Amino acid sequence: MSRFHALLLLALALLALAPPAQAKEPVVLVLAYTENDKTVSQDIRGDVGRFPLKQTKAAQFQWLLRPGTSVKAAVRPADKFIELAHAADGNSQTLCVVEVRYFPDAGRWKPAFRIDETPLMARDPATGQWRPVGYVDGNPALLQLIGPSLPNAEGYYSELRFGLTVGPVAIHAYTVR
Repeated sequence: MSRFHALLLLALALLALAPPAQAKEPVVLVLAYTENDKTVSQDIRGDVGRFPLKQTKAAQFQWLLRPGTSVKAAVRPADKFIELAHAADGNSQTLCVVEVRYFPDAGRWKPAFRIDETPLMARDPATGQWRPVGYVDGNPALLQLIGPSLPNAEGYYSELRFGLTVGPVAIHAYTVR
């Protein structure tokens, strides 16, 4: 056997013994917005960590959350929590947390989500007390949920449009936990 063949066999043996590459997590949700009559979207996978959005553009009045990939599994996949971040005064701040939970759908598990908002606070100049910015019927609200569908019995949406009550917002990063 030639030296080349021996090296080739050694390389193949090492590849066979190497641990398999870790598969990427499935897409848990799709974050999208409309710009110039075109939908711009980014898949958000379940990989834990902080990630920038691929296309950071101007602030949007509406953001759209759509379901990610349905998963075939014997038991319900674990919930995921995605923190959406925006820049405020040059700092990155959490805008809201999207909780993703899987529900049975035609023999698979389909992701659905709900939003837990992180209220934006401002100091009242008259009293010096901290108050939430944006009020709807006297209740503090930062995010406005804009349909197009109703949530399921547990309060999770299969698709959801949302925006700020006080104007447009640019989402520049997300963290998956």
